[in-house]
Amino acid sequence: MNDTLQLIPIDVFKQCLSSFFDDESVIVLSMSSKCYSNLLIHEKSQFTVNLWKACCKNRWKYVNFDTISDIQEDGDNQWLDAYRRHRALDQENENLLKAIQHCSLKDLQRNETLFSSVVSRGENIVDIFLKCRDSLEWKSKDMPTIIEKSLLRYCICEIFRSESAEDMPLELGAIWIAQYFSSNIVNVANASLASLRNSSFQRRIEKELDDMARALVSRLEKRHSIFTSNNDVYEIPSSQLFPLLSILEEMKYFFDKDHEDRQNAEHRQGSAFHGNVEDYYSYKNSMIQSVLSERKGIPITLGIVYAAIVRRATNVHIRAVNLPGHFMLSVEDVSGSHQDDVLFVDAFHGGKILTQREVEDMITSGYNIRWDQSFVSPVPNLSVWKRVAFNLTNCHDIPNEVREQVQSLIIMGFNHNRLRDILGNDRLLFLIPEYINSGDVF
Repeated sequence: MNDTLQLIPIDVFKQCLSSFFDDESVIVLSMSSKCYSNLLIHEKSQFTVNLWKACCKNRWKYVNFDTISDIQEDGDNQWLDAYRRHRALDQENENLLKAIQHCSLKDLQRNETLFSSVVSRGENIVDIFLKCRDSLEWKSKDMPTIIEKSLLRYCICEIFRSESAEDMPLELGAIWIAQYFSSNIVNVANASLASLRNSSFQRRIEKELDDMARALVSRLEKRHSIFTSNNDVYEIPSSQLFPLLSILEEMKYFFDKDHEDRQNAEHRQGSAFHGNVEDYYSYKNSMIQSVLSERKGIPITLGIVYAAIVRRATNVHIRAVNLPGHFMLSVEDVSGSHQDDVLFVDAFHGGKILTQREVEDMITSGYNIRWDQSFVSPVPNLSVWKRVAFNLTNCHDIPNEVREQVQSLIIMGFNHNRLRDILGNDRLLFLIPEYINSGDVF
């Protein structure tokens, strides 16, 4: 091989052959003679920049190289540096995968650091993982799938880290996750914020949310309009001035299938959103476009839709709260329409409105959990999106026999003591989509 490569004239290589060589051949060629070493490694020219850029792009399909410049500064070839850096990372990552191939699932529970070190490599390990996945001898046949799904969640969440998550509408993250979710890790690893923004997918969902927001404003205006003796409206309050309690009561029309107006065909505007207790662990429950089209979902996605409609209609910002066992919403009542300063909404159960005392009773008596005020602390947007990503990659994989038992508990009302009996403590966090503690978990 070396002898053959040395026979290639440099000018022929530069003009005709360089685009046909893979990176390994380029390295062999650079080592074959001092002349080629100077050309490919040491020469400060646009040719070497383009050559190593092509080597990087061809070898690592799923690494984001957006920050690397094509312009040499102070004679440095950033693409050559990137190639060397990622080649070294590949060796480290391959060693990590070789170490984890000998682990059982129980071994991982005892050695979480090893698994975390693999997943936290994110996009930098995707290429070598895809290359090694089928050739390694895995002790647990489920291990490649577990790694792939964990990388999927990690890559989805990393998409948002470059943004100020709290400045983004909560539904926007759910839209982007749904748009790029796939069981294939490569699709998500290749995603970027630039490719997600303002897509036709996003515009279609936002239009549907806007339509419901307009319907909410119409209902609020009708509820609070003041009429003359001729029934002419002469005063309609600003949408931002509607009492909070009125807003939440009118939202029941969209989330309570038994709402009185839904018994009258004249007032009906599509079916009401409701909890999907029949197929709670379907991945569609975490895909916002499916929730909107089928009008059913799980607490977290129904809550996201609820908050989006209210904010778009009234500019009232509703926050997710960190309740154990059930995703709910909270909102401060600045309008003074209720004696409590903060009200809570359960979008999964018809948009039910609760006070904090009622929420405390639900947690302490229903779940047999000691109350902690941190339960009603707002959850950061990124944590909500992590949970959506977690649900998409895990919850529809629960074994059928467990699924049936858990779904019967959902219909009767959550009971965590019984869930622990069914699943065991160590599996509860990972299999029940709405179970979290006060920490920042998926």
